[in-house]
Amino acid sequence: MAGFADFVDGAQPARYHFNKKVTEGMTWRFVIDDLRDKSGALIDFTSITCTCTVYTQDRQVVTTLVCAGANGKITLSKDETLTGGLANGLTERRCMWALVATNATDTAEVFSAVDSQLYIRAA
Repeated sequence: MAGFADFVDGAQPARYHFNKKVTEGMTWRFVIDDLRDKSGALIDFTSITCTCTVYTQDRQVVTTLVCAGANGKITLSKDETLTGGLANGLTERRCMWALVATNATDTAEVFSAVDSQLYIRAA
């Protein structure tokens, strides 16, 4: 198992392709898994603190996702009681995201690539 510092070295800054469609008023849950270092070892995310911010194309913050780390993966989620109305009256709202993960000594930032979107659909 690799340490979080191995992830930091490879992700400064990183762009990640992660296209998802979610519906307002529903629970959202995404798992970014199989995260490995250069030698192929799973990276240990159990000691990280992270924030994943969802924002619009013009950088207005829409919401923040709850983040949890495990061995080789990061899980992002948002409870259904907190997702109502996030499509903002649109049929489908196109958003981007940014993840900042840190432990006691290191920080890594991962951003959605331009063609990697989070679409929030109306209920």
